[in-house]
Amino acid sequence: MATIKKSGLEASDFAKRFKDFRTTIIDKVQMRAAEKMNITRGFLSSLESGSKRPGLDLVELLIEKYNLNTEWLATGLGDKQTTGPAKPTVRGSLSQAHADLSTMRQSMKILHSNLNQLYDIIEKQQKQIDTLTQKIEGK
Repeated sequence: MATIKKSGLEASDFAKRFKDFRTTIIDKVQMRAAEKMNITRGFLSSLESGSKRPGLDLVELLIEKYNLNTEWLATGLGDKQTTGPAKPTVRGSLSQAHADLSTMRQSMKILHSNLNQLYDIIEKQQKQIDTLTQKIEGK
């Protein structure tokens, strides 16, 4: 079987490390491991044979749930798992920025509504002041 070379990494080495991580960290049984990773057993088999690569969602799940060391997965250097909290990812940062933006938009809608209510109150008070002023001046 010929190995696929992708970005200077041998697919078979990557696949071996992926399978090693799965069997030692996630689950020895492929079906249970696939369920834990929210993928099909067939896709997991393709990952472990080197015919497919994991997507960003799967890698992020493995980082967050199992402390996967992506440098080890890609190169074989270092430990399988990282110690301590996972480093922020670009996708995680973008997701957080999107959530923050949504919160700010909602806050702006509320602020706009409150501001309109305040303008209505000020307008009514100004009319009352004008009416009182006219009464006091005898008009």
